[in-house]
Amino acid sequence: MNSTFIIMFNQIISYVSLHFTSGSSVAMGASTGAIYYTFTEKTRSKSKTIALFIISFMTGIISAEFAANFLSAITPSSVVAEASFGAMISSALCIKILKAIGNNINDFVARFKES
Repeated sequence: MNSTFIIMFNQIISYVSLHFTSGSSVAMGASTGAIYYTFTEKTRSKSKTIALFIISFMTGIISAEFAANFLSAITPSSVVAEASFGAMISSALCIKILKAIGNNINDFVARFKES
């Protein structure tokens, strides 16, 4: 992905996070996770990279609360995960999880058919 695009996108998210409510921190966490994912993923096509970035970013925003609650549940009670951290984790992992399920779809479906 073009580094100029990433820098501009982070600047826009940073500006929004300074001037609006806590929802922008979720957007900042989701953008951080999506950027991490796109830099670690080895895709050849720029259009595929941009599409995966957008999907990862939107998934991070949508599942921020769920991921934060899940992380809070598996950590000690003194640790409370914020929604922005949940957005970052879920946006960084969502495409990797979906690809893992897609590569082994027959095994995944067989687990539910057995029970």
